[in-house]
Amino acid sequence: YQGSRVEADSARQRARVQQKQAELAAYELALRQQVLDYWMELNQLRVAAEEITVTGDYRDLYLDRSRTLYELDLSSDLGDSMTQIADIQFQQAKNTYQIQLALAHLKALTGGLLKAEKGAGKP
Repeated sequence: YQGSRVEADSARQRARVQQKQAELAAYELALRQQVLDYWMELNQLRVAAEEITVTGDYRDLYLDRSRTLYELDLSSDLGDSMTQIADIQFQQAKNTYQIQLALAHLKALTGGLLKAEKGAGKP
């Protein structure tokens, strides 16, 4: 009687399908978590960019103040002010790079890179 064998094969295939569905669900969950992590990082970097901008504005004003005091021979902390300006410029460049990197990760995780490649091959 082959009915038992057919039922066993059918049950085995159903179990295999369920296993693959569970694996797919686990991958989808991991992908969603990665997207969420990069999205949160991107938001944090944007807040940091605002902070850096405000700090940069303050440093510019402080540098102008230091230059004026230096020209009036009242103070000599111009070098310190210039160093702080260089530091804030570095922080701005680093933050911009990190934002672009997070955006690239998000684009890759959401399939944006694949869409761009398909569109690039067309005239």
